Amino acid sequence: MTAEFQGGQSTREVFVWVTGLNQGGFLTCLGQLHLGMPASFGAESESAFQSGIAQGIWQLARLSRQSVELLISEPILVPEFRAIVLTNHFDQHERLGNIPTEGQDKLLRIARQYQLAVSLGASTVVEFIAAFNDLPLSTVRKRIERAKAAGLIPNVRKSGLRR
Repeated sequence: MTAEFQGGQSTREVFVWVTGLNQGGFLTCLGQLHLGMPASFGAESESAFQSGIAQGIWQLARLSRQSVELLISEPILVPEFRAIVLTNHFDQHERLGNIPTEGQDKLLRIARQYQLAVSLGASTVVEFIAAFNDLPLSTVRKRIERAKAAGLIPNVRKSGLRR
């Protein structure tokens, strides 16, 4: 889970993203939340949020894990957070073993990164994955095509869900 806090004069915004593997085996956004808080919501409140409210969000996300499809939701990612959030989630899921490390299953690595980036609403998925992995765009595109052919990346459905 990633929570980003953005201050303003009268309102402080909190953006929360929870990602994980669902029962369908897809690495997906399990939930996202955008809250407005009073400007007085400071660093102490951030700590309380991380320890208290975050637990409730995790409980809801656990229910979402029972889905078997890749959920593509409307992104709340604001441009200044997009790369930070994707990088944090890629790193977290690599540490958890949900994304193979470099040198392991290269096709599954790119497929899982693609699933996650798309589900979080990233607009330049291929370019981001190429930069993150220090690979040429052509290599990433080829691996995505191979992953689609192998069924590791689902086809798009009009409902916003991917199978």
